[in-house]
This record gives sequence, C-alpha cells and structure tokens, in this order.
Amino acid sequence: MPASPLLLLVAAIVAAAAVSHARRRRAIARAGDAGEQAVRRVLAEANLPFLQNLYIQPSDGATSSEIDFVFLLGGRLYVTEVKGWRGTITGHGDNSHWRQRKTSRRGYTHNNQVTNPQGQLRRHVKALFAERARAGIRRIDVTQLIVFPTSERVAVEGADNVLDLDGLRALVAEHRAWQVPWANERAFWDHLENHHVSSDAAASRQRHAERNNARAARLGAARRQLAADATAAAQWLRPYCARAGDGIRNAARTAGRRLARRETS
Repeated sequence: MPASPLLLLVAAIVAAAAVSHARRRRAIARAGDAGEQAVRRVLAEANLPFLQNLYIQPSDGATSSEIDFVFLLGGRLYVTEVKGWRGTITGHGDNSHWRQRKTSRRGYTHNNQVTNPQGQLRRHVKALFAERARAGIRRIDVTQLIVFPTSERVAVEGADNVLDLDGLRALVAEHRAWQVPWANERAFWDHLENHHVSSDAAASRQRHAERNNARAARLGAARRQLAADATAAAQWLRPYCARAGDGIRNAARTAGRRLARRETS
C-alpha cells in the first residue's frame, strides 16, 4: 500500500532535520580541529615538548581518556582540554553549565547553555594519575588548563585555569624561561612518549578518520533520503495541487461571470 502524502512529508522533515544535525556535528568537528591546530602552533613556536591526542586506556577496564594536549612548561605537566567554541563564553567555574553567546553567519544571535568542561578535564587527570601509578612514579606536578582558542571573549569567574589563545601565549611567555622539569615529571614524560605516542598516536588519528568518515556517510545518506522523500512527496501532491489550481481557476471564472451579470443588470 503506497504511503500517504502526509507520511512522506513527515519523512522529508525528519530527513531534513538529520541533515541539519549532521551539518552541525561536522561544523563542531571542524571548529575543534581548528582550535587544536591553533594551540599546537603556540606550543610549537615556543619549542615546548607536547603530546597531542594522548590516548590512555585504564587497566581496570574503566572508560578510556583522550587528552587533547599534555605539555611540559615551568617544571610541570599541563593537561589541556581545547574547546573550539565561538562567541563569548561566560559563567562560573563551580557551575555545571556555562553560557555561550554567538552570532551566526546570517546575523542571528544564539544563547546556548554548554557543559562546564572541568568535569571532563578532571577525568583526564584521574586517568593520567592512574597511568603514573602504573609507571611506578610517586608524585608529579600537574596543572589543568581549558583553552578556548576560537572564542572572541572568555569571562569565566572563579576559574584561573580557563584561557583564550592570548592567555595561553602569556602563560607560555611567563614560564618559558624555566623549562627544566623535576626528575619525576621528566621520567613520567619519557614513559608517556615511549608507551603511548608511538602506538596510540596512530590509533588516535585512525579513530578521528573513522569518525569523520562515519559522519560523512550519515550526511550523504540523509541527503539522499531527503531528496527521495521530497521527490515522492512532490509526485503525490502534484494531483492535489492541480485540483486545487483547477478549483481556484473555476472559482475565479464563476466570480467573474457573476460580476459581469451584476454590471449588465
């Protein structure tokens, strides 16, 4: 039994929503990649040792962590979460959610509620400390950072570890003169380089590529489904539109005849 025009229209609307969602996801992924590249340039220009997309799989079966950046500066390790959020970021460090105010390309202003990344960052640090314990290192000095490299303004109260790109540059310039880490930090850094970078960096790139390919496949499928549903809906609605047009034309002719009779009477 053929589907009704209403069902086809509903399917087309759902497919359009799926396409819109996939486009937003791709835009978010592109913004995240651009943000990470900006942070990478700052660290590389300062000749700081850093690891990007550090993947840590806990031995106890807990959820794995993929840390955006870990770098050595001023004798300590900086665990860094990068967020490619545009616009203005406001809030308080203790709140579970912050506010993002941004303007779209069409000039519309959006006020979004976004999750405080501090919880995600703490999970990364917990995984890093578990890795330190497995390496047999007793203590390391770790600083947590959240960087918004693509935001126009960052104003988060009660959170000194939240920076924009200029704030990251200032931090690097302030502590760059003293880059020699303590023995434990140096030993743990060597452990991370030897046990994770050689194998897990490639795995991380592979995971990113697989996710991007999956997003592209979903977007393509949603576009094809949208085109098919729209074509089917148009075919089903064409007779109804034709009948409606005939009805309008007949009504106009009838009204014209009545008006002509009134004028002649």
